[in-house]
Amino acid sequence: MVRGRKTEIQNIRQSNFVLTYGPGAIIETKKGARLIPMPDKYGLLARGGVSSNLLKRYEITDTRMSAVIRAIMNRERSVHIFRIPTSSDKFFSAYENIIYGTHIFPRYFICYNAKAHKKKGFKEEFVLFYANSPEAKCPVCGETVESSKHISQVRFIMACPKGHMDEVDWNRAVHRDKACGKTLSDMWFYWKPEGSTLDSIIIECPDCGSTVTMGEIYRKSFKCTGRFPEEEWPIYKGKSMPPPPYLTDPDRRGNCDEYMKVIQRQSSALRSPVTISLLTIPKLDRRIAELLQNSSIRRTMIHIMKKMDVKNPGFISALEEELQIDVDAGELTSELKEEFINILKNKKSELLDGGVLIELMERLIILAKPSENISFMNYIYEEFDSILEAASNALYSPHSSENGNFSIAPKISVKPTEYTPELDVYPVEKLRTVTAQIGYVRSIYNCKQQCAEKKDTEWGVPQVKDIGYRDGYSDEVWYPGYIGSGEGIFITFSNPEDIQELLDRRRDIASLWIKDTYHENYKRISPWSEVAYKPIFVWLHTLSHSLIKAIYMTSGYSMASIRERIYLSRDHKNGGILLYTTSPSADGSMGGLVSIVKNMNDILRKAINSLKVCSNDPLCIAVYKKPENPNGAACYSCLFVSETSCEHGNRWLDRHIIVG
Repeated sequence: MVRGRKTEIQNIRQSNFVLTYGPGAIIETKKGARLIPMPDKYGLLARGGVSSNLLKRYEITDTRMSAVIRAIMNRERSVHIFRIPTSSDKFFSAYENIIYGTHIFPRYFICYNAKAHKKKGFKEEFVLFYANSPEAKCPVCGETVESSKHISQVRFIMACPKGHMDEVDWNRAVHRDKACGKTLSDMWFYWKPEGSTLDSIIIECPDCGSTVTMGEIYRKSFKCTGRFPEEEWPIYKGKSMPPPPYLTDPDRRGNCDEYMKVIQRQSSALRSPVTISLLTIPKLDRRIAELLQNSSIRRTMIHIMKKMDVKNPGFISALEEELQIDVDAGELTSELKEEFINILKNKKSELLDGGVLIELMERLIILAKPSENISFMNYIYEEFDSILEAASNALYSPHSSENGNFSIAPKISVKPTEYTPELDVYPVEKLRTVTAQIGYVRSIYNCKQQCAEKKDTEWGVPQVKDIGYRDGYSDEVWYPGYIGSGEGIFITFSNPEDIQELLDRRRDIASLWIKDTYHENYKRISPWSEVAYKPIFVWLHTLSHSLIKAIYMTSGYSMASIRERIYLSRDHKNGGILLYTTSPSADGSMGGLVSIVKNMNDILRKAINSLKVCSNDPLCIAVYKKPENPNGAACYSCLFVSETSCEHGNRWLDRHIIVG
């Protein structure tokens, strides 16, 4: 999806762009490290530019998701989701198939051609230097950055918890704030690795002889420069944009009171995407609901409904005339208009006389209002209620929604154990999700001197960097997303009162979670903080992770391909787990996940046994929940799963709450 200079291509999936990469990410390509910029900084459609009108070609219409993002990000503007185009989209022939351009970052390089350096009369050492352009050369041997096999980018950059990122200030690090008399473009250093540790890497100034070890630099804090390289405009000459990758003019004018730490550019802590996923719930999986989410149709419906009642004999005719105006203006296709009108005519008694159309319109009007910022958890409660309703209709045979995007089969009962009540397990033969990326965090925990005086609620949680694209010509904000189709397993309690009895037995552990205060920190980056500290949520979340690992060990299913969703009822006395896969890979909707439901008794037994013992015991089991920690007894060896599987960042887990 990312095309570079001289037709170099780095291919990634649409889902990878949302779940792993996206603006602010550093991607390793054939030609070195590249930074993915914001869409409007000649990222998306690199040489042609991006606009709201263009993104409408690739819009994912989902009013629930738009409303959720608007509420979470506290937006007054209209929110939309777009899919990243692919090379199969015909539009891109005009832009040489450049789908997403990149920036060159970092711009410090190391030349490893030590023998050539010696021939030029210098020390037989590696050279660290700054590149002003892709045609830049090593200041010692003269080899060019773009073509030399001996030159590669330095592995280290700097970042702060507020999301700022920059090159390492090698000049300040080596000279310790003492000027050496050279400009950035003329300055270079010897890079001398004399062992396998950071302290054995020595950086030396060739002019004054000042030295510093990489270990010293790694332990040093730098005043934050306030730079967001992903938001910088490319530097180019001429009337038209050249092919990417681009160099940018560093903007370090930001005012940030944090300190930057040196970190490797490949570190996962450097950028963790913040994503939101919603299920297409069965009761709204109707074609009429899809069509009503179209902005032109919804706007026209509201206009006509203000003038006449839907039961008026002339309602459909008036609606058809108004929609034709949008068709003539190019804002609506004639196919969508004809389909919508035909549905109204063919299902008149149900939709018009039965009040279904009014009900759907009232819902969509509320969701479309910026002032109606309904909380994210309200949509999760709605999902849970809708799945339970569909499950109740699948007592003897599979039940499918009208559009077929949700299908659930009859349950299989799983016997109670010493640690779990009786469970109902439903094979979800088909489901559809919409996932959007709203931002990212840089988990750089840099404790300043004064942090010792701070409370736990004042530091330690990184800030979310919003990646929404704002069109200056319209009142709209756009976020990247994708549609997933797959299968899953839905697990809930046969009798909700049983789980309350189990939690009463663990009253001492449950009370530690009830007193939790750490979730307050995560209100900025997690919409789940409203329920995450509830003992029933922690119980379900812990069991979910253990089941994911047991399914992986039992079936050979890729652990990273299984995602989870934890549900609670509105009164927090019932709940459920949805384990699903919507990955477009070979682990997609092939029936492999639902086929293991018949073995759930055995899988549950293995999941419980794995909670009793961890390879990190007794260290792991000795950990109990504290207000300042997000977990109890949980670690990489027993409960942590892939970041693509857990939408809670491996937080709110505790073996104690299940096995004691």
